[in-house]
Amino acid sequence: EKRIRNRVKRQMEKTQREYYLNEQLKAIQKELGETEDGRDEAAEIEEKINKTKLTKEAREKAMAELKKLRSMSPMSAEATVVRNYLDWILSIPWKKRTKVKRDLKLAQKTLDTDHYGLEKVKE
Repeated sequence: EKRIRNRVKRQMEKTQREYYLNEQLKAIQKELGETEDGRDEAAEIEEKINKTKLTKEAREKAMAELKKLRSMSPMSAEATVVRNYLDWILSIPWKKRTKVKRDLKLAQKTLDTDHYGLEKVKE
């Protein structure tokens, strides 16, 4: 138990130190005027959310995740997960339709040629 407590304490100290150093770096960059092209990542994601034709529910969820992302340390593992989730949401072709082929005979023929010898599975 003591070993686990010590390991957790070391990890927390490391995380707090990384957060502190990142905040210092941000403050220095802001003071020097060296922000990344004047825009931050969250602003870019928000712009993409506004440009993408999301459903109401998807837009609300994306904005909630963006709000969560803004409050996190950018170097945390959870921030990476949230960023990936937002990228995934924004990569879906929202409100774009494709024509569905409903030719069952063609589908049967395609399956027969692509999966030759799997009659048992097809049944």
